[in-house]
Amino acid sequence: METNTDSAKELTMRWLKFYTYVVLPFKIITSPVTILADYNRMLRAGYNVSLDPTAFIPVVIFDIFICFLIYGLHKRLLWGWICNWVFLGLMIFSALNSRISFGANVVAIILIFLVFFVPNYFYFKKRKYLFMSGLPEDNKIITN
Repeated sequence: METNTDSAKELTMRWLKFYTYVVLPFKIITSPVTILADYNRMLRAGYNVSLDPTAFIPVVIFDIFICFLIYGLHKRLLWGWICNWVFLGLMIFSALNSRISFGANVVAIILIFLVFFVPNYFYFKKRKYLFMSGLPEDNKIITN
């Protein structure tokens, strides 16, 4: 029989599971889409462009970072929790786009901050304890 603490623990883990196993893999799959969309936009505008494989290097590096992040969150490792903060910060700055106006950039950053960063900030800040179990007793980090 499931107790209240078991259901509360499952409730706290629901977003972490969705985030780790759905959101992050979806980000890996969709990250090359921006380069392909830019290529398509330039072709439709009449430019004679070729798809340069070097344009995908930052995307591949970012996707490798996300793979490490998924592994760290899956294993509930402290470095995974820390890398997640880097990822969340990168998501805010990913809204910057030199092809759109300054006002649109500001709106995109504010929306990503309010819709994506703030809820994840509170969720992961409250659940740091999930990532602390593998530390040796003499190296415990004191959390607030």
